Amino acid sequence: MSPCLRVTDCHEVAWWSGTLIAERYRYGT
Repeated sequence: MSPCLRVTDCHEVAWWSGTLIAERYRYGT
C-alpha cells in the first residue's frame, strides 16, 4: 500500500482500483 501524498491521489487510486476490479469482473479477464 503506497502512502497517499494528497487526498486527490487517494480518491484517484480508489476510483481506478474500483474501475479495474469492475471491468475485470464484467469481462471475466
